[in-house]
Amino acid sequence: MHDIGGEAGQHLGQRILFPGEDREVRLRAVFVHISLEIVRRIVAAPFETGQHFGGDRRSRQDQRTHSEGTRSLHHLPPRQVSIDHFINKLNALHGSLLPADGFLSAKLSTVLRIAKRNYTTLQQRFLIPLVGGRRKRTVRVCSAGVARMISPETIVLNGDIRTMDPHCPRVQALAIRAGRIMALGTTEEIAALAGPATKVIRAGGRLILPGFHDTHLHVQDGGQHFAESADLSAARRPEELQAILRDFAASHTRDWVYGGFYYSGVFGAHNLDRHLLDAAVPDRPCMILASDGHNGCINSVAIARTGLSAATPDPENGHFVRDAGGVPTGLLYERATNWVDARKPKPTDDDFAAGVRFAQAHANAHGITGVLDASVHEQHARVYRRLATEDALTVRVLATARVDPSETTAAALARLEAMRRECQMPMFRIHSAKFFLDGVIENRTAAMIEPYSDATGGNAPLMFSPNQINDMFVAFDAARFQIHVHAIGDMAVRAALDGMAAARAENAPWPSWHQIAHVQCIDPADIPRFADLGVVANIQPLWARLDASVGDIALPMVGATRGRWMYAFRSLRDAGALLALSSDWTVSTLDPFEIIETAMTRQPPKKEGNHPVFLPEERLTLAECIEGYTINAATAGWRQAETGSLSPGKWADLIMLDRDIYGCSVYEIGDTRVLLTLLAGREVYSA
Repeated sequence: MHDIGGEAGQHLGQRILFPGEDREVRLRAVFVHISLEIVRRIVAAPFETGQHFGGDRRSRQDQRTHSEGTRSLHHLPPRQVSIDHFINKLNALHGSLLPADGFLSAKLSTVLRIAKRNYTTLQQRFLIPLVGGRRKRTVRVCSAGVARMISPETIVLNGDIRTMDPHCPRVQALAIRAGRIMALGTTEEIAALAGPATKVIRAGGRLILPGFHDTHLHVQDGGQHFAESADLSAARRPEELQAILRDFAASHTRDWVYGGFYYSGVFGAHNLDRHLLDAAVPDRPCMILASDGHNGCINSVAIARTGLSAATPDPENGHFVRDAGGVPTGLLYERATNWVDARKPKPTDDDFAAGVRFAQAHANAHGITGVLDASVHEQHARVYRRLATEDALTVRVLATARVDPSETTAAALARLEAMRRECQMPMFRIHSAKFFLDGVIENRTAAMIEPYSDATGGNAPLMFSPNQINDMFVAFDAARFQIHVHAIGDMAVRAALDGMAAARAENAPWPSWHQIAHVQCIDPADIPRFADLGVVANIQPLWARLDASVGDIALPMVGATRGRWMYAFRSLRDAGALLALSSDWTVSTLDPFEIIETAMTRQPPKKEGNHPVFLPEERLTLAECIEGYTINAATAGWRQAETGSLSPGKWADLIMLDRDIYGCSVYEIGDTRVLLTLLAGREVYSA
């Protein structure tokens, strides 16, 4: 062991982890770290192994007994250091020490008991000097039970490091050992820890942040689709779409010609059908998909190949657009695209693996180190397991497994529990169940409380019945799945909240952080329910702007009254909701800085021209956006004990930027470029 004693050691002990001179502040920081670590082992470990504490629909007392008894931390090392004095301090101060988390408060007695027995865990995981008395403070880095000072593998010096850790929010330097943050401090303090083999990264004063988490995107499907499809995102006129498809078809001889990412705000039933595609690809089957994933179109050869005809019924939650004579036009809504997918060549595991490699490299280049793949099936899970086993993942992958409305609750739960058991790996984990409750406004499949406001009117049903939603949400919540919901219309948002309220009433409240994604429309009466129920608003701020899909299509369809509450992010935040920012890539760019700029301006990035501000009262601040990509996103993914901030003991996932986004014009944030991305201290991207 190497101790740094005396005044120098005391200085390091106070400054590296606990800035300031207040012993109670330092004590609070220690308590928070103990709480997070022990509660993670009490609660997160069962999730990681596919188990759940509390059992199916146990009473609150049964769950409390189960969590504190049979889920004791038998796998932790035995206590080696007495901390009775420390525990007494915590007991005396616990009312003011706890973080803003009701679950931690409820588990305080358990935390203190286990902390007393397992203090070595704290020693092994964090760089913390013991508090109290006149004991000499030492800087220690302990690993595998060996309490000795060791040199960091990497140090980052002379940076502007915003840690997102409230106990040490801004430092100049940090040290990394075994993939984790070992210490925080000034450049001089951290440089003094370096050994002869330590790698030195000189930041040159640049801004460093925790790695970002994108908590809703389509990694495998999006990456694989990008690899095999023509990019139609730039097309704004039919002839432009045809030209791109024609050139792409000429570039290969594959059986099918695919296109992707066309803009459903421009192309729809009025100008897109099989005849348009026939003119570009007359001799092979052709299928294109919109960027939103809810619309598609096939040409005449594909119609014949798949057997689609006037006699073909619409699939459940899908629609084949037909002409006046009942003949399919080739335009596909919602699950009609899946009907076609089932009748064309299926991507192989290798195709999907290539898609993951493309997507994760794209994510790393934009500062993303954690993702949530927003809809996976068994094949996706198999591919992720393979890549994780091969140590080929450069992002931390969470996934939500899709539930189909045709399934019974028991069958769906059994299927997802099996998937969860098989998918608990350090870099890949299935933890949640995905429910699509509706579609999108553009094709009138979003479920609204009242009918659409334009001349066409009408409405769309929920894709799951209210009784089905409540039954499934209660069952999955009891099995300790997080619930992840696609909801665009205000009826879908309300139905999701109702289902989550039913689960909360039936089962004991727990830190599930169930999520509702998109929330394009919301009734103002439902805004405070997010905070009341502990539900995360998983938002895509890039869409909150007056482009064609909003100004020309969505707003006229929902009317001015409901339009006032479109993408009501500030209202949700002010009502206490936890906001996690995400992209829904490949629907739109995954570049977090373009997304942050629009969240703050409610306008498209300046490179797209000057646009009116859309509902300026719903703007977010920069601090709120960074939280939404870091600590909030980590919390939403049940991994705040490991990532989300640059705190000692957490993974060294960090990014270095080419500009200070805290100091530049908000209209320049979207131009930000990532210079360096580290995952567990390992470089996964460098400009």
